[in-house]
Amino acid sequence: MSVDLTPLRHYPRCSSASKPCRIKVDMHRISATTETIAAELCSCPASKPCSTDWEGDASRVITRELATTNSDTDMTLSMMFCNEVQPPTLCTDNETALEVTGLSTLPQEVDVFRCACADSRPLVIDEMYVDSAHFRHMKYVCPNFKRRCNIRRTNRDECTLFSDDGNRIHYPCKCPSRTSCEPDFSIPYETTPVHRCVWQ
Repeated sequence: MSVDLTPLRHYPRCSSASKPCRIKVDMHRISATTETIAAELCSCPASKPCSTDWEGDASRVITRELATTNSDTDMTLSMMFCNEVQPPTLCTDNETALEVTGLSTLPQEVDVFRCACADSRPLVIDEMYVDSAHFRHMKYVCPNFKRRCNIRRTNRDECTLFSDDGNRIHYPCKCPSRTSCEPDFSIPYETTPVHRCVWQ
């Protein structure tokens, strides 16, 4: 299934060489179904328009795997640029590798693309906040810079921390494989339940 998204804002011309002109999101689920969502974000110079050939123009494409907090779904984000892509620098500790914006957890725009991870494992979400226009800004980091959550009965980690107003979420650790970050309703709460890694 393929869906075209309208870009969040209109760019008459791509603002910089590091701004992708088009993105494509492939949603992968355990059930083996894949949903593809594509959006054009800005226009390239007339002499070199934004390509729609993801394989033929691979030299202009950067692809990143994004791990979600739900273990049965992952995303592949492909970014098309106006020109051939220069090899990015390697990310350092706690550096935001990628920041995207969307009306849901699906990315529709790439705001920040700074660096690449040393390996090919999916990026993991580090923080998400909702702005006054209700757009979600999601920051991803390399998995080797994110510690694994403790899931033992004693001193179990919270995998999600909410701000007082609920508009900002921090993910202090990543859940182990075959687990996902879910609310723990066994613990009393006033506004937001405690989230911990649970087995799927």
